[in-house]
Order: sequence, then structure tokens, then C-alpha cells
Amino acid sequence: VIEFGARFGTSSCALAAATNNSGRVVSVDVDRRIHKALLMNRDTQRCNVNVVMGSVSEKPIMIDPAPNNGYSLQSKGAVNPSVAVPHLRLAQVERMLGIKFNAVLIDCEGCIDLILEQPGFLAQLELIMIEEDQPLTADYQKWHGRLRAEGFELRWRLRDTLFRHDDAHRAWSSVLYYTAWVRAGARRPPVPSCEEYAVTKGLHKFHHVPVSHRYERRPRTKRPLGIDCAPEPSG
Repeated sequence: VIEFGARFGTSSCALAAATNNSGRVVSVDVDRRIHKALLMNRDTQRCNVNVVMGSVSEKPIMIDPAPNNGYSLQSKGAVNPSVAVPHLRLAQVERMLGIKFNAVLIDCEGCIDLILEQPGFLAQLELIMIEEDQPLTADYQKWHGRLRAEGFELRWRLRDTLFRHDDAHRAWSSVLYYTAWVRAGARRPPVPSCEEYAVTKGLHKFHHVPVSHRYERRPRTKRPLGIDCAPEPSG
């Protein structure tokens, strides 16, 4: 598995656990400000993850200098190599570790084009997990069509639930989705649907409703443990 956008390593450690802490996970993050914390969390939690402190890309990448909130940094191609973050090519990483990636987690603030356009990468993947958090800058519907054309099936689509009871974050949270795509016929364990997972884990299933619905305004302290399995938009 290769993860783009490790941040502090929460998902990195979850991926390590899902792969039996085998060391077959690579987590990538371009933000040098968080590298120390990422490495510390990896080591103290004993997560067997290889960390790339820079980019894994075909071409040099830079951090977009446009104003942001200091958390959701975005990256883009670097015209001037002098401002690029350290980078390796995908083939270099695979050779160094003696592995071939067949799964990817994309959580790097709208970088989906930079990741999946790498030559030959999409063809070797069997599982693709995406945080769709930048609808204004990334065309996720385009990629949905592309993935289907490449033989992938949408297995999960859910909406973020973290801030649904927080007035300051509700509008942002309501347009944040997560999707998981599995290549048809891939030789891998079957993946339950979001609905099946909710049932087997005994999770409350949130209803996919507009954020103005009265349920969305319930106090945060009364929030049930649940999951919002969202249907795909029509059209």
C-alpha cells in the first residue's frame, strides 16, 4: 500500500495493522513541518511503515504558496526545481523495497491528478481509497468515470461525520466524501459494502440528508457512534 498524505500517521498505522505490520506500507507527506511528529508517532506506536519525507511523483512537486489554514496544504507541479520538495519516482520506491504497489490511499488535498496520472500506476492497482475533500479544485466525478472505464467498481461512498454537529465546520464537513474502489475480478479478499460493514459492526447508520435537517443540529454530546453510507449522486 502507498499512502499519499500521511500527516501525523493515524491512517498510516491503520494501514500497517491491516497488512499485519509487514512493512509493506509506504506513507508519503510533503510537509516538512510534521515529519518529526510523523516519525515519532510511527515509532512509539510500533507501526511498521516506510516514510517518504517529500513526494513520490514522476515530476518535481512543490507546496502551493497560496494562503491556506496551515493544515490543508496543497501541492502542484514545480516549474522551478529549486523550490521542489525532495522526491522519488514510484519505480524507485518499488525497487528499493522489492514490492509492487496494488493499493493506494489518496488523502493529499486534491492531488488526485498528480497521483493517478503517473505512467502505468493505475493499471497495477486493485484497491483505491480516496478522500474527496477538494471539490472546487479536483474533478472527482471525472475520476469516477475514469475508474469505471478502467474496470473498477465503487464499493464504498460515505460522508464525513466528524463535524456534523459543529456549527463552525458543518458546511465544510457536509461536502467531504470518502470512496473506495475495487478492480473487478481482483484476487483479493472480498470487501464488504459500507452498509454491510455498518451492520456487522453494530454502527448507527446516519441518514444522508441535507445539513439543514433537524438531526444535524443535535448536540454533539448526543451523537451516536455511526457511519454515513452515502448513495452516489444521480447523473
